[in-house]
Amino acid sequence: MEIEIDPKKREELQNLLASAESYRKQLESISVQLQMFESAKAEIEMAKEAITTLSKKEKDTKVLVPVGAETFFEGKIVDNSKVIVGVGANVFIEKAIEEAIQSMERRKEKIDKTMGEFLNTAREIESKLEEVNAAYLKILREIQEQQKEK
Repeated sequence: MEIEIDPKKREELQNLLASAESYRKQLESISVQLQMFESAKAEIEMAKEAITTLSKKEKDTKVLVPVGAETFFEGKIVDNSKVIVGVGANVFIEKAIEEAIQSMERRKEKIDKTMGEFLNTAREIESKLEEVNAAYLKILREIQEQQKEK
C-alpha cells in the first residue's frame, strides 16, 4: 500500500529535512572549532608552566629544546628573565617573563570570550533545530491522521 502525500506537504518535509541537515552541519563545525580553542588554551597553559619552571632555573642549566616529532636539541638557558613570543604574522618579540605570562592570559581570555560566543550561537542553532524537528513531526502526524481517515 502506497502512502499518498500532498505535494505541498512533501515539499515542506523536504525543506525541513534540508534545514535540519544544515543546522546539524553548523553544530558540527562549531564543535570542531570549540575543540581547537580548547587545544589552544591547553597549549597556553603548558607554555605558562614551562616558562615559569624554566625562569626558576639557573643560567647555563642544560635543557632539551623540542623541534617536533619527539626530537630535541640539547641547549642551555642563556637568559632566564626573558622569552621570545610570537605576536602574529610570523613576528616574534622579546618579553620579560611576567609580561609574556600576562600576554598569554589575555590571549586565553580572548579565546574564552570567543568560545562563549560560539556556545551562544550553538544554543541558538539547537533551538532552531528543535523547532524544525517539531514542525517535521507535526506534518508526519498530520499525514498519519489523513491516512487513518482513508
